[in-house]
Amino acid sequence: MRNSAFLTALFLALLGAIPLGSLSAQGPRGENREEEQEPNLARDLFNRFRGRNEITRQNEALRTTFRSVVAPAQASVVRVLVDGKQVALGTVVAAEGLILTKASEAASGDLVCELADGRKLPARVVGMRSQHDLALLQVDATDLHPISWIEGDSPVVGSWLATPGPGEDPISIGVMSVAVREVRAPSGLLGVQLKDGDEVKGAVIEQVMSDTGAAEAGLQVDDIVLRLNGKEIANREELIAGIKSYQPGDRVRLLVQRGNEQLNILATLGSPERGARGDRREFQNNLGGSLSIRRAGFPSVLQHDSILQPNECGGPICDLDGRAVGVNIARAGRVNSYAVPASVVQFVVSELRAEGAAAKPSAEELKMQQLARRIESLQSELGQTQSDLGDAADAADDAAATLDAARRRAEELTGQINELRKQLEAARLEQEKLLKQ
Repeated sequence: MRNSAFLTALFLALLGAIPLGSLSAQGPRGENREEEQEPNLARDLFNRFRGRNEITRQNEALRTTFRSVVAPAQASVVRVLVDGKQVALGTVVAAEGLILTKASEAASGDLVCELADGRKLPARVVGMRSQHDLALLQVDATDLHPISWIEGDSPVVGSWLATPGPGEDPISIGVMSVAVREVRAPSGLLGVQLKDGDEVKGAVIEQVMSDTGAAEAGLQVDDIVLRLNGKEIANREELIAGIKSYQPGDRVRLLVQRGNEQLNILATLGSPERGARGDRREFQNNLGGSLSIRRAGFPSVLQHDSILQPNECGGPICDLDGRAVGVNIARAGRVNSYAVPASVVQFVVSELRAEGAAAKPSAEELKMQQLARRIESLQSELGQTQSDLGDAADAADDAAATLDAARRRAEELTGQINELRKQLEAARLEQEKLLKQ
């Protein structure tokens, strides 16, 4: 079968990465051992492979061996860019320009999808499912290559998996380590300490902690938080309770009073883990690179030990037949990554497509919207032109007044010149009389 042949090829590729002496004894190679030789070897490779660090995982020969595995899915992987920077991967789910990605990474900014063929197309969000952290994007294309999903149940624990990227080699390879399960979410952390008391309406910030969402958003000491995602905040308790209802990685909108000015601030919540144990655990998890900000609170994920970076989530993860078993959704630890199972992904996509179709305006409505935008643009242009005309008229008046003043000054100077010439001529005549005497 294909899987057995693949494991044999995988073993040959690994010879350069895993010394032969490190493999467990397989017993004599007699005829009675021939049929079970390969299964034993596969188990031994699996155990040895899981114990290796990420350098061995990314061995070039090993990744090249998986090239044929990810080849069917490679054209279905896109790079998701926000303001020109890759924030995630995307999975093509329909030829007519529909792409699934990690929602929390594609929430704001100039959104562009770079396809496998190099095209860069502007994208818009059709819909989101926050519980799965999935977003459906739309680009202007009709010739995309949808991913091929696995049929039936998710793979069993110990199954080999590969994460395709835009290139021909996989981004990462690994094995499924935990069966499909729920991952509960901790509360989000804003990163501020609030003042006690109810002297003013709202929540008054007493301290802003470094390296938190509050610090990155620019919150300051003595800022007063008046609203959280549009909901009025009366005191510190209401802000604390409100923040606890969100997860790490969620973005919250804050209306803040700063002096005599009110500001709208967007902040990304972090993890509430603090203290030595939390810091040490976070340090250990980050040894292989940073973790996804949103990495918990999923109702259904399969866990695997591929080495991913946060901006490599959102793309598919495939079995040895090149079929997608899910969509990578978070890097949760040094060797722990999560993927939303294929069955859940397909259900979410069907829901979002239906909602998008229901919300899609008719041709007449689109024309009316275009005309409204055109009228608004023309009105704005007309107002600006009228303003420019007024400025030009004022400048002309100023220039005319300046010209009149210059003319009067020129006339005065001309009169002075004529008077000086007369005086000069009289002085010369008087000088000639004196010379004749």
